[in-house]
Amino acid sequence: MPGGPRGWSGLTTAESERTDDALRAQALRHGQSPRSEQAIANLRRLCESELDGRCELSIIDVLERPHLAEAEKVLATPTLVKEMPPPIRRIVGDLSDVEKVLAALGLEASPVAKV
Repeated sequence: MPGGPRGWSGLTTAESERTDDALRAQALRHGQSPRSEQAIANLRRLCESELDGRCELSIIDVLERPHLAEAEKVLATPTLVKEMPPPIRRIVGDLSDVEKVLAALGLEASPVAKV
């Protein structure tokens, strides 16, 4: 995975293009389990298709950095911790239901172009 366990560069909006409505979040996973890998793939799709790339994401492997899971009070993985825009929210699971994930994050899907 590009960027290793901490993140991937393909989903980070360039500094000059960042806006206040960009999603800033951490995805905490437990190694490379199938469920964690599915959650990361679903998160990539969501950021690219629904949030138009307005994402700053960090991928954290709790096996390598258990203190971060403890600091975020994460008891189960995979967990997505949304830091910005406020309020902070946590979602546990594989993030497969896009509508439910967006609602839980307090975000809206990108508008569909009318033909």
